[in-house]
Amino acid sequence: MNAMESCAGIVRGRLILFHTGNAPRSRRARDNLAQALERLGLKSDVRDEVDLIVQPEQGVQYGVFATPALVRLVEGDPAAVLYGDLSDAPSLERFLTDAGSGEPYPGPRQSAPD
Repeated sequence: MNAMESCAGIVRGRLILFHTGNAPRSRRARDNLAQALERLGLKSDVRDEVDLIVQPEQGVQYGVFATPALVRLVEGDPAAVLYGDLSDAPSLERFLTDAGSGEPYPGPRQSAPD
C-alpha cells in the first residue's frame, strides 16, 4: 500500500513528538508539525506527544537522545527519527510523506558541495 491515501490524506503509522515541556524549541516543534500537517492536508492517524521531563523512560524505550524529536513508527518498518524544532519545512514534509515507504528516513537532503 502507498504511504499516503490521497483521498483521505492520512499519514500512515504513528507519530510521536518527544519534547521537554514548554521549552521554546518544543513549542516551535509543535507549531511546525501542526503547520506542516495542515499545509500537506494530512491528518496523523495516531499523533502522540511525550514530555520527557514527566516521562523520561519513554526516551529510553524509543532511543530518543535529544529533544525535540519526531518519531515515526510504521509496522514492519524501522523507526525513523527527525531531530530538532522541525523548522526545516522541506525535510519535515519529506519525513511525513515518506511514511510507510518501507525505507528508513534517509535524513535531510544535503546540498551538493561547491
